[in-house]
Amino acid sequence: RFACCADLDAASTDVDPTSRFGGAWEHPPSFYCPISRQCMHDPVILADGHTYERRHIERWLEMHSTSPVSGLPLPQTSIFPNHALRNAIEEYFKQVFSAHRRAIRRTIEAPSSDASKSALLRTIDALMQCSILMHADLSTEHVLTQIMEEAKTLVGAEAASVFLVSSDGDCLRSTVNSTGAEIRIPIGTGIAGHVASTGEPVVIRDAYSDPRFDVSVDRRTGFRTHSVLCVPLKVKRGVIGVVNLLNKTARGVLGGERDGSATFDGDDVHFLQFFASQAASAIAASTGLEDVRHDGAAPLARLSSGSFSSKGAVAQAA
Repeated sequence: RFACCADLDAASTDVDPTSRFGGAWEHPPSFYCPISRQCMHDPVILADGHTYERRHIERWLEMHSTSPVSGLPLPQTSIFPNHALRNAIEEYFKQVFSAHRRAIRRTIEAPSSDASKSALLRTIDALMQCSILMHADLSTEHVLTQIMEEAKTLVGAEAASVFLVSSDGDCLRSTVNSTGAEIRIPIGTGIAGHVASTGEPVVIRDAYSDPRFDVSVDRRTGFRTHSVLCVPLKVKRGVIGVVNLLNKTARGVLGGERDGSATFDGDDVHFLQFFASQAASAIAASTGLEDVRHDGAAPLARLSSGSFSSKGAVAQAA
């Protein structure tokens, strides 16, 4: 128990994400379940002295009476919550996320340059990879929810959602949205359906003045949509869904009122594409899909060529 606290102290004394760009962030090894090799969320102690993710060790004990680590017989199979480790993991990741966000804000506030923008995207990538790592042992829906919460916070939006193409290809289905309920829309319907069909991002400044916007979703949910940013989720075999940000705000870490009003722009598109590539990776990892199309890598290429600009080719409606 005390080792985990030592890991936290050593790892978080000076959490600086920018110092880790040369390699992968090394999180404390005590945070990982010996069975799943993923970060634990409900750590429990077994009689062998090791700590495991609860559901994995419970599954192991259904078929074994030995230690997963040593292979030796267990004197008993009772498990006990490791509250100290659980608290340490939660506190550690809070500090890491906070450090990433501070680094992002510092980069934004620094004089603009291609190098600073590249650093910004690398910092966002580090934050996303950390988020995926923290939630990798949970459901895909949980991972996607976390990714879109980060997108909503960084870009600045009132709501975020993910729609996935159904197995029969007839509709888009969302369980990651602000309503907490499942939303289904026919494929090709609304902004999300349009983006899923064309594979191209769309920015809408006034949703109700755009003929592609489906007002029935607002009527069902009670949410009032003003502006929309929607980009596709792509893998090699094609579009598997879309991600949405609704109603741009000026509260985003990346900035809001660039031209005197809070509206989505080309920079927001590039950043959301970056998040979309992470979301596609999470879906691919859980479903066995391969060769995710990392459109999110494109902003890095644009930055290196000096063409990262809100004047990029983005479908917009005034």
